[in-house]
Amino acid sequence: MSLINLYTYKLPVQLSETNHGAPNFNRPMYNYPITVYKNNNNTIDFVVRDNDRKPIRLIDCKLHVIIQNVSTGSTVLEKRAKITDEVRGRAQLSITASETENWLLGGYIYNVKITRPGGQQEFLYVDVANSATGNFELLPAVGGELVPAQTILGSQFTPTSFDWDTYDDWQVSGSLAAYNQVGANNGSFTIAIYTTNWLGEFRVQASLQNLAPTEKSWFWIPLVAGTPSLTVQDASAHVQSLGFSLNAQWIRFMYKSAINNLGSFDKVVYKIT
Repeated sequence: MSLINLYTYKLPVQLSETNHGAPNFNRPMYNYPITVYKNNNNTIDFVVRDNDRKPIRLIDCKLHVIIQNVSTGSTVLEKRAKITDEVRGRAQLSITASETENWLLGGYIYNVKITRPGGQQEFLYVDVANSATGNFELLPAVGGELVPAQTILGSQFTPTSFDWDTYDDWQVSGSLAAYNQVGANNGSFTIAIYTTNWLGEFRVQASLQNLAPTEKSWFWIPLVAGTPSLTVQDASAHVQSLGFSLNAQWIRFMYKSAINNLGSFDKVVYKIT
């Protein structure tokens, strides 16, 4: 059996202020990268030192963190960090899931401002070059974001004839945004068909058309043993489920009731992950 080690310890961001009483100029030369995940609760730890790398006391001090989006230049958050150790110069910023909900993925910069008991304020440095601006990357939520299931009622399907000579009538859903448009991770489709004493045939089509799909752009999706049809021949089977992986722009569902059908096609519930 393999063993995976997990660690909760995080290296704090090294912040420094100018202290002319310190005997040496020995600021931190490197800070480890920060990663923030959207729609998750994130914490960033800080330690404040003087220019000789000695922790400063944060008694009665306040630390505020200002975060800006690199692309837009807009300030997305200005929040006070919690002092976690006044003697050892440690503080922690908590970024909640709701605060990142509307943030764009990508690069962000931040500044940390200290306010001393007398009201004096100063931006703290993040490196040996006296830069007061740090940076981090905002990534998608850990484990992916929750993708809600979608429901199409049987009453929302439209009668459509594809062959007027044979009166091949189907009930067809509208064109639905597929994997390429919803930002799913791997294009996996899970579908559940709910019926009441229904007999008939169910099919799925997809299209690679970028804009609105034309009728000629649709193609069949293999559902059962390489065939495009799921045939329900047992009226007591009220829920049928199936799944497949597909990279497409659009998808639509269709069903056709059997001649001897006395039941109803109730709904289709599908989810793309």
